[in-house]
Amino acid sequence: MAMDLNSRIVIAGAGSIGCYLGGRLALAGRNVTLLLRETLAAPVTAHGLRVSGLHQSDQLLSPGSLAVATEASNAFSGADIIVVTVKCRHTGEMADLIARHAPQRLVVVSAQNGLDNVPLLQERLGQDREVVAAMIPFNVVQTRKDGEAPRFHRATAGTVQIADRVPGLAGLLDVPGASVTEHVDIDAVLWGKLLINLNNALNALSGLPLKQELGDRRWGMLLAKQCMKRFQCSAR
Repeated sequence: MAMDLNSRIVIAGAGSIGCYLGGRLALAGRNVTLLLRETLAAPVTAHGLRVSGLHQSDQLLSPGSLAVATEASNAFSGADIIVVTVKCRHTGEMADLIARHAPQRLVVVSAQNGLDNVPLLQERLGQDREVVAAMIPFNVVQTRKDGEAPRFHRATAGTVQIADRVPGLAGLLDVPGASVTEHVDIDAVLWGKLLINLNNALNALSGLPLKQELGDRRWGMLLAKQCMKRFQCSAR
């Protein structure tokens, strides 16, 4: 499938990460549709969507500047690329919606940072639909106020890594504020992200800045035990 600026991109399950990515893609002129819940669709439709970041200015997409849908049947019709951003526990449900409503030939990008999402999506969508893994390295903070556009602020840095499988896909998704690059070993990238995430709870419990916590051998030993347990579970 050819990737070009006219390719229709659907952000499936647009929450904080999905709305940020969709907003950045729309600002760069990509053809974007957000599939989101009514509670978020209503303020976006009425007031637009705002994105900001560490090194990017605060930018507003006016109401109507990008398509918004609350039903998969409407969002997926004619889609060329579907970027899945739901929580991992909802991957199966989203896969079934894609299988039911999306075209037979399209590219599905799993931007979920989990290890099991791509196999589950591929199993339920069949081999005609190309499923591509991606790793999102940054956090996005969502804020909402009555009568204003919801704001999605990128709070950390990093470049999105995507599997080197579909020619032109990374270039299409690579936009200011959400840079994307291909990686030849995306499984290793996803494992690395998982191991880093295992430290999140420990960091919160320690009450220390991340650098100080990681430099403390006692917390380092706890993190090592977390990693070992995760590997043991995966090996079973």
